Amino acid sequence: MKKLFIPSVVIFFLWVLGCSNVTGFYFVHPILEIEADTTMITAIIPEGGQNGWQPWDTGVDTVSFSLTVHETKGYIAYVTGIEVKAYDANGDYSASAANIDYIPPKEVEGNGELSIGNIDLYITERIAGDIENADPNNRIGYLKFVVKFYDENVDNYESLPFYVKLKVMYPTP
Repeated sequence: MKKLFIPSVVIFFLWVLGCSNVTGFYFVHPILEIEADTTMITAIIPEGGQNGWQPWDTGVDTVSFSLTVHETKGYIAYVTGIEVKAYDANGDYSASAANIDYIPPKEVEGNGELSIGNIDLYITERIAGDIENADPNNRIGYLKFVVKFYDENVDNYESLPFYVKLKVMYPTP
């Protein structure tokens, strides 16, 4: 009887393990996507000096830009800020065009949207000069928008990046 008991217990445990499905853990969190009403921004930056755009000169253009943020997974998100960085045509980082913090954070309902009013983007001579050096004929670079947020567990995330073309121009005399 003992000889049958031990093998039957082993077979029983193997059968139980074979019949059970192992369930993985999937951590879900909000996903934010950015949408804008335009695909290109044009900035007219005056020269601070006489030798074209220089990183140390004071020429700047302020461009207003509006965004809408959509939550796509059905979870509440709390927007804490927006970061906007400028890149030249080669994808090289130039400078920050805006860094906005929201205190208190703005809430986005699950599957909802948040309309963000006008954001003032500061396109400086440094950004314009970097874009012109990389693309002297067209003077087109890119702005990368990233929304920073946290969920109900206070885990920090960033949105999917959103890109807009940036055309820089000298003022017409």
